[in-house]
Amino acid sequence: MAPHTAPATRIVLAALALLAFVTAAQTLPYVIVPNPAEPIGWGQSAVISISRWIGWGVPAPVIIEYGLRYDFRPGRRLASALLHVVMFVGSTLFAWAVMMAFIASVAPPNEAMPSFGELIARGVQGTGAHTATLVYVVIIGIGAGVRAWIRARDEAVQSARLEALAAQARLETLAARLQPHFLFNTLHSVGALIHSRPEAAQSMLAELGDLLREALRETPGGVVTLREEMTLLERYLAIQSQRFRERLRVEMDIAPDVAALPVPRFAMQPLVENALRHGIAPKAEGGRIVISAHRSAMASDNALLIRVWNDGAPLAEPLRDGVGLATSRERLTMWKPGATLSVRNADDGVETLLTIPQ
Repeated sequence: MAPHTAPATRIVLAALALLAFVTAAQTLPYVIVPNPAEPIGWGQSAVISISRWIGWGVPAPVIIEYGLRYDFRPGRRLASALLHVVMFVGSTLFAWAVMMAFIASVAPPNEAMPSFGELIARGVQGTGAHTATLVYVVIIGIGAGVRAWIRARDEAVQSARLEALAAQARLETLAARLQPHFLFNTLHSVGALIHSRPEAAQSMLAELGDLLREALRETPGGVVTLREEMTLLERYLAIQSQRFRERLRVEMDIAPDVAALPVPRFAMQPLVENALRHGIAPKAEGGRIVISAHRSAMASDNALLIRVWNDGAPLAEPLRDGVGLATSRERLTMWKPGATLSVRNADDGVETLLTIPQ
């Protein structure tokens, strides 16, 4: 059975029931048997009215299923025409037979009922054939409408699924771009210590192995909790502390109520790397990095605010993103529409602000 047949049949049956109710209400004041002074009751009027329509409910699924399958496409026009003629004639005769049976059930015992042949003749000569044609066409139309709606819905679902898959593929590509960038910069830090401090370089390589094991761990959709992202960041800072030693001072302020919120993996590391590279590294005395995460202070906003500030030299205007920040911004906006990533000179230093709507 086609997916549109069952819902279209339910609509047809509901429409037939409505027609039966309306026609029963219309005929009740006028139909009288057998004594003109005694109008028939509501029950008899309802039975007579229902008899005109209920018979169409039985062949309706067949009409919808095969009537839409044989839709006069090239190569099937003759077969379609023959099938529709057979279904129309058969459905009409069946509906009239049901109507006769219903009327006979409420007719007075002595009243002579017309034969089935007489009923067919009356239907062909009167409005019965026109009504049957209209009912048949309406059933086909309802089936076609439901089929079109189901196809449009399925196409919309499929389109949304394809867009989601494309977006996921793009996010994975961006994440794959971040990982070698991150690895290259970390290895550069190790290389800077190999000759001057080989023990520190060896320790850093061990830290790097643990960090890469954590960074390359599979995560659903490339999303982790802020707590997990901070664990990755702490490993990264442990490596950088081997390089900068006392020149690097880090302060963290992570609100407990945001630790379980979702963030893209590698959301924080490029921000800190940017602070180290442009803020701390150029200064002989080093500097301080402050990392904070909390909910927005605005009552109408429930966004997660992540701030990375360093007291390095102000950035030259106009500000330009490197590979890490540009890739992070693109991932962020794809993952969460409305999210923002901004860098500015602020509070005698440089501030990177990450805002993620919840």
